[in-house]
Amino acid sequence: MPRALKREAEAAKQEKEDPMMRVETLEVCTTRLVDMKEQQDVEVEVLGSRARELAGQVSGLQGSLAEVEERREEEVTTLTTQLVAPSVQEGAQGVADLGVKVAGLAREQEEVAGEAAEGPGRRD
Repeated sequence: MPRALKREAEAAKQEKEDPMMRVETLEVCTTRLVDMKEQQDVEVEVLGSRARELAGQVSGLQGSLAEVEERREEEVTTLTTQLVAPSVQEGAQGVADLGVKVAGLAREQEEVAGEAAEGPGRRD
């Protein structure tokens, strides 16, 4: 019988130790889970801070881009005006030159017409 008692004692001891091992395992897992959750919270906070920082930078860059676009449009307008002004001036000069040429041709025509009226044989 001592063997039977020994087996019973061993079984009782095993039954007592088994829940204790489960409790220890659960405690270790819970501690690890809490540590991981705390680390995750810190990472979320850091990433949130970085996201806000980047959003601020994006906002600043959008403002800068708007300023650059506005300056570009002003420069395009200025350059277009500078290109058109000489063209208008050149056109006006061209018209004036043509006027002078027409006047010169009109004088020549009058001279030729006058010579033709005087006769073919008379040249001074």
